This record gives sequence, C-alpha cells and structure tokens, in this order.
Amino acid sequence: MAKSLSDVDQRAINLRTLNDHFSLPRYTSLKQWEARAQELRTHILAVNGLLPMPPQAPLRAQVFDTTEHEDYAVSKVYFESHPGFLVTGNLFVPRGRRGPFPAVLNPHGHWPLGRFANEESGTVLGRGISFARQGYVAFCHDMVGYNDQFQVEHRKESDRQKLWGLGQMALQLFNSIRAVDFLQSLPEVDPDRIGCTGESGGGTQTFMLMSIDSRIKVAAPVVMVSAIMQGGCVCENHPTLRLFTSNPEIAALMAPRPLFLVSCTGDWTKNTLEEEYPYIKSIYKLYGAADRVSAVRINADHNYNLQSRNAVYPFFAKWLLGADNPDEFVEQPYSLDTKSTYLVFASRPKPKSSPVGEKLFDKLTRQRRQQITEMLPADRKGLKQFQQAVAPAMSHLLAAEVPSGKDVKAIRLGSRTVGGVSIQHLVLTRPAVGDRVPAYLLRPAKNPNPVATLVVSDQGKAAFFDPATPPSPLVEKLLSERRTLLVIDPWGIGESKIPPSRDERAQKINHFLTYNRSDDANRIQDILTALGHLKSLRGIKQVNLIGLGCAGNWALLARTQAGFVHTTILDMSKCRLTRDEDFVNHLMIPTIRGIGDLVTAVGLIAPAPLCLLKPAKSLLDAAQRIYDAAGKPKALCPHEDMPAVFRPR
Repeated sequence: MAKSLSDVDQRAINLRTLNDHFSLPRYTSLKQWEARAQELRTHILAVNGLLPMPPQAPLRAQVFDTTEHEDYAVSKVYFESHPGFLVTGNLFVPRGRRGPFPAVLNPHGHWPLGRFANEESGTVLGRGISFARQGYVAFCHDMVGYNDQFQVEHRKESDRQKLWGLGQMALQLFNSIRAVDFLQSLPEVDPDRIGCTGESGGGTQTFMLMSIDSRIKVAAPVVMVSAIMQGGCVCENHPTLRLFTSNPEIAALMAPRPLFLVSCTGDWTKNTLEEEYPYIKSIYKLYGAADRVSAVRINADHNYNLQSRNAVYPFFAKWLLGADNPDEFVEQPYSLDTKSTYLVFASRPKPKSSPVGEKLFDKLTRQRRQQITEMLPADRKGLKQFQQAVAPAMSHLLAAEVPSGKDVKAIRLGSRTVGGVSIQHLVLTRPAVGDRVPAYLLRPAKNPNPVATLVVSDQGKAAFFDPATPPSPLVEKLLSERRTLLVIDPWGIGESKIPPSRDERAQKINHFLTYNRSDDANRIQDILTALGHLKSLRGIKQVNLIGLGCAGNWALLARTQAGFVHTTILDMSKCRLTRDEDFVNHLMIPTIRGIGDLVTAVGLIAPAPLCLLKPAKSLLDAAQRIYDAAGKPKALCPHEDMPAVFRPR
C-alpha cells in the first residue's frame, strides 16, 4: 500500500538569504497597502519583543559636562531605556537661537569607532555639530556595545536573547524609541518635529524606527534600503523579521511622511534610483504624496560622506524648518574637541545599577516575566483583554496559519478498506508553498461520527498506526467511537525526511532564522495544515487535537491559531520546558519566551476544553489560574499520570 514520497518538501529547498534579490510586492490601492502596513508594523513590534510594549519606566536622564562653543553646545548624556540598561551619547544644542527646536536622532553604522567615527567617508559627531549649527537639537547615541554602552557585545547574540526577543536589533530599537522620549522631554525641543538619519547599520536602525514610531516626522536612511542585501549584522537581523518582507517594503512604512533615500554606486544600494526608489514612491503616490519622497545616488563607496550629508541637510530643512533655500544648508568646516569631551564616563563612574552581559539579561528577562505575569487575567474581562494583547504577537512569532480547505491538496498514495475502516495514505500539501505532510486518514466506511481527531507525535504516525501492524489503543478507541482519525508525520519525522543538503546549506546561511522558519515552526505549521484539511472534510462538525511526546508543545502553540478546535489533549511529560536550554532544544521559536511561552498559549486557548497530561507544576498552576478567571475551571483537565491509551505501542 505505502509508496515512497515522490517529491521533496520545498521548504527544504527554497531557503532565503540576506543576499537574495527580493521581489517587491505591488499595491494598487491605499486600502490594500494600509492593511499590509498595519500587518508589517505589528510583525516588526512582535518579533522584536515590543508587543506588548515593555513598560516605559522613568528615563532617569543625566545631561552633564556641557562644553559651549560659539554657535552650539555639546553635553554628555545617559538614560535608562529598560531599568538598568543605558543609552549613552552626546547632545548638541544650538546657541544664539531661540527654541524650541526640531530634533534629529543620529544612530551610527558599524564604524570601528562607532559614534566617534570622523573620516572622509563619514562622521557622526560632525553631523551632530552641523545639525546644531543649522538650528536642530541633535542626539548622537551609541549602538549597543559601542564606546560608552558597555553592557552588551554588539556582534554576539545568544540563543537566549533570541528566545526572549532581546537581541541586538530589539535592544537598539527600544533604545531608539526611548531616545525619542528623551528628546521630547527636553524643553528646548519641539516634540512634533523630530527626524532621524543614520548610515549603514544606522540606516537600518533609522528605517526600523520610522516604520513603527509615527513621532519620526522626517527620515533619511543612508546606504541601506536595498532589495539585494538586507544587512549583515545581528543588529539588523532579528529572527523571524524577514520571513515575508524586505527592507524596501519596511522603508515604505514611512509613507506619507517625508523620506529621503541616500544611495551610492559602490555598494548594495547601487540600484536605488531604478528599483527601490520607484517602488517606495509608488506607495507615496497612493497617498497623493509623491513629492514627499526623494532620492540621490552618490558616486562613492559605502558612505555618509560630505556630499551625502549635504544632500540630506536641505531635505530636513524643508520639512522640519520650513526653509526652502537649500544653498544655505551645507556643512561648514568643524573641528572636534578632545575625545574626553564626548566620552560619557571619562570623568564619571559607570552606574553600579547597570549590570553587564548575562547579569543584564537575567534582569531584563525578570522584568519581562513580571510584565506578562501581571497581565494574566483575574476574571473574564481580564481574559479577553489578555487575549487581545498577546494574540497578535503569538500569531506573528509562529508565522503560521490554518489554511482553508481549498488551499490544501490531499495527494492519495494508496487506499484500502479493512474491517469497515477506509484507510488512505496521503500527502497533504499547500501547492502555493510546496510543503509535504505525510499522513494516514482513517474513516469508518459507513455512518462515521461527525467528530474528527488529529493525532501528532514526535515519533510520527507509525507510533500509533501502520497498516502492517495492529493499531495502538488510542487508534482502536477512536475508531470504536466511529470517529475520523488523521495521523501525520510533521516536518523531519517519519516519511517527512529532510535531505542532509538542507542542513548543510542552512549552516552556511548567515542569520538563518531571520529569513527562514525553525524546524519547530515548520512542525507547528504542519499541524495547522492537517487541522485545516480535517475541518474541510465533508460531514465533519467537530475537530479535536491530541499531541503526544514533544509534539504536545508543538500542538499547544498550534492550537492558539486554530480557534475551531474543540478539545485539546496534550502530553506535557516528555519535553518539559522550564529553562531557556529546554526551549532551545525542544521548541525553538524566537521571542516566544518574551510573550510568556506556554502560559500565554494556554491563555489564548481558554476557556476551550484542555487536558494536560503530566504538566510541570508551574504550568499547571498558571493554567488553573487562567481557567478559574475564565469561569470554566472544569474545562481544564490535568492528569498526573499518562493514561495508557495515549502511550505509543
């Protein structure tokens, strides 16, 4: 009966990389774009651990050691984005002018000297001086791990950071959000006139910030908006970020606010005037705002050089100063003071309340855990509010969905009827994706019960059913009740073999999880594909889900996206997830811990019937609290032992 699978799952072949030439989706109406824009903003926030948004605690800003020059003053600054996590930099303020002034945030790129870079190809502090001379307050802050920001290594990111949504991009993005808070808190700043510009990695930071923070009124990402290279550092590649998008589409989220694209002939922005700029301009045209986006290409290598800066200054002046005399907004010669004038901690000790490395992440994860715990519901109204707050984040982290019946094709490899039961050997596939989920569908040949059950195991379908051997007690029980039964081999298990070449290639792809799903995410999608197929079968009125072994965790997360499932039974004994290492080994879904992982999943399932087999006490206690709040305590069915019927044969 069984045949070998004819094709390989295309997810093992079609791997994305940061150097692919990404196609740019076209939008023909403003309604269509704005729906996509909302989806993208939610996605960016979710994957960066900013949905729900972390509490915006007091900044505790320190502005000190001001050095005055004839036409500007520069001060040292530090403040806390998260409690205990510092943002450091220099504040440049005009002198001899009356405020309040517009402000410009200046994230820097990957210069070896960070914000102290001052060379022909670019300067950061020199840019701050020039903006101040032109009538802006300018803040030049450190990216994480540079100069005065001593708490994190810039290019080193751990699996733990990925799990909690605390990678370098996430930390920098929240730092930039808080930097806008800081600028708006200054009496000399007009809070409604704030711009942002940065180069290279700072260009990435610019378009990431402008995409989610509407307080950025004007922006100029420099030498980074490209369809052929998305950024090479961890601070530009948070996991899951670019599964379905690329930098030009993210940059288009600035529309209809004024945007200036700076490119050059000597790097990956060489095609901007022909490709990325026309694409982004097409979005601005939907708003009737084509005059608010512009672009320039400089004949130079990767840079934010004088010519590039002198292209940006008049654009900012037009939209932030209301000036239409571009010849007046050019950079004048400047000289920097000694480095100690700018180093924040040159003469002041570093705060003792600012931990470093793993101690910092211990503190940040405690803060996040406390935030989620405080959000857990106390009553039905609280449950609804909790679900509304966390459901979008869970959806975007899993990046998986239940396909409609018409989007799933069941390829029949063989069929027969044994003892009044129709047995079909199938491959479930979504033709638009090219995935392949091996399965057996068992249905009573006559008078089937309208209830269908999907059984998923980390040992695959053979653990419960194989035509050559007697069925397991679980299969016998379900068939005795005349129920329809589907058993599958999710990604990488049983007949769902993944070619070794896939793993070999994956190891060579930098920032693999930014562009491709993890194995566990693929398994969750396979469960949802199978549920979608079951739901579409004629005569089925109720669908249940059983997840056994490590598949109990996959099924738990999958169930959060399948609200039609009636009863869910989950084995929580084999792969108990209580530590970060457990998640890395058994449920690698980036940022999942940052939104409350399994507890939040239970909160999204409640008050539907849920049976947990041998759960960890911490999970059970939280689940019981949630179901009590829902007013359905009996809908939660914990078992301290594994009922024999659920054991593989």
